[in-house]
Amino acid sequence: MVNIYAPNAQDGLSSAEIVLYDQLMDYRTQLGLPAIPLSKALTTTAARHVVDIADNLGTAVPDQSPGESRAHSWSDAAYNAKDAASYGAMWSAPARLGTGYAGYGFENLITGTGSVVRGTPEQTASVLLTAWKMSPSHNAVMTNQGDWKPYSWNAVGVAVYKNSAAIWFGREADPTGGPAIDGFDPLRYLAGNADLARVIGTDTAAARSHYIQSGAREGRSTTAFNPYQYLAGYGDLMAAFGSDAQAAEIHYIQSGLREGRSATAFNADAYLASNPDLLAAFGSDRNAASRHYIESGRTEQRRLDGFDAAAYERANPDIAAAFGADLTAATRHYVEYGYREHRRTAVPPVTAQAAPLAGPGADGLQSSAPLEEGGPVIGRPAEAPVDLTWTAGVPAVPLAAPLAGIGMGAFPRSDAQGLTLAFAGLV
Repeated sequence: MVNIYAPNAQDGLSSAEIVLYDQLMDYRTQLGLPAIPLSKALTTTAARHVVDIADNLGTAVPDQSPGESRAHSWSDAAYNAKDAASYGAMWSAPARLGTGYAGYGFENLITGTGSVVRGTPEQTASVLLTAWKMSPSHNAVMTNQGDWKPYSWNAVGVAVYKNSAAIWFGREADPTGGPAIDGFDPLRYLAGNADLARVIGTDTAAARSHYIQSGAREGRSTTAFNPYQYLAGYGDLMAAFGSDAQAAEIHYIQSGLREGRSATAFNADAYLASNPDLLAAFGSDRNAASRHYIESGRTEQRRLDGFDAAAYERANPDIAAAFGADLTAATRHYVEYGYREHRRTAVPPVTAQAAPLAGPGADGLQSSAPLEEGGPVIGRPAEAPVDLTWTAGVPAVPLAAPLAGIGMGAFPRSDAQGLTLAFAGLV
């Protein structure tokens, strides 16, 4: 059982929940109604109820007769629209949960057996809001119509989780303020959106407001800026700030943008690919890799360029076909997939073999030696210098013989693994 009286990961706002709030406010604006401030307490209440339904009850409590609306029940508080004594299960939920909101809460709820989440936050919010609009009783709550016309909403909370979604309305303003946003760092948001940074600067309240009102709906990233990658790219910043992420964000907003500094000067993928022990430890976590370089790798003189992306492509023709000359993409592929798939990072040396050489002075020598791409192949032909050929039909490139009676050819192929070298005229 999930303890609904304790904080949980759903208490903050997700991007889908922010977009749902935005769409609800747009709808009210179209009807000439005022916006409703987001409430931390009512968002917490909404979140705890959808978690309670999904993880404790499994599904909403079904009605035993029409019009009971038992879905508004909690695992520890039954609700029945036909029983006035049970109304407190909904109305007093914010206070019962200890959210700091003393007023009553009123809920619009959608629940079922399948997920209410769709492909994108916009799609999820649109489907939910449309369903509530199509229900006269739910629409009346959202738009202060009918029995709800005398009410003035001054707080609202939203939650979307698994098989349920809820909007909670309150008449009193929330003294606890607005809700947290899941994983939202306002300075990182600004640093990752240069147009906002140039206008807003380091105003974190304005950044939060922008994300709620516009950024989430616009699909703006909250994590595009990697503070550790920024620091790792500049020795002076590492010396000044170490691995202080907030200092990096502030510096980039206030100075780095104006100075033309790159937020991605440090190539975390190349660092990971060059150090297999870090790739094993961190996977494709660029944050962890960049931070490791700042705190340890630099003093350990770790390599930054030890991975040969071109050799990786030569060893994996499908990678070469996919990325061509884009070696950055090839390196990224190795970090994200190739290492885990145990892909080869280079073509191994190939051993060429031939039958014993015959002819005057041949002395039974064989031309067997490891070959590298572009390396020489030398053999003593039967009578006079002759061209060398691969048995697979790929001609070697004849070179000038260094000694009389010795033929020499270059090994021009990187994919001729295991081929046997044969000399024309051998017996």
